Amino acid sequence: FKKLRSPQEFTCNGILHSVAQFVACDDQSLALAGKAVFRNCLVAIRPKSTQKDLPSTYNVTKYLYNQFIDRLEGLKGDITVSEDQIIRNKAHNGA
Repeated sequence: FKKLRSPQEFTCNGILHSVAQFVACDDQSLALAGKAVFRNCLVAIRPKSTQKDLPSTYNVTKYLYNQFIDRLEGLKGDITVSEDQIIRNKAHNGA
C-alpha cells in the first residue's frame, strides 16, 4: 500500500478541502457531498462528527468556486508581472 501523509487533526476546513479535492480531482458529482452514504462514510472515519462538521454540496461548490477565483487572480498577477518584465526588457535593450 502507498503510505499517505495524513492530517494530524480533524478540522471542518480540512474535511471541506479533502472532499472538494476528491470531487474535483476524481471527477465526482458535486451532489456526492450531500449523499447520505458518503456522509456516513465520513462519520465512520470520525464517529464524533456532527451534521455541521460535514460539508454540504453548497459548501463544496462555494469552496471550489473560491479556489478557482483565487487561482485566476494569481494567474492574472503572474501575467501582469510578465508583461511588465517584457516592457522593461524592451526598454533596456533599446527595442
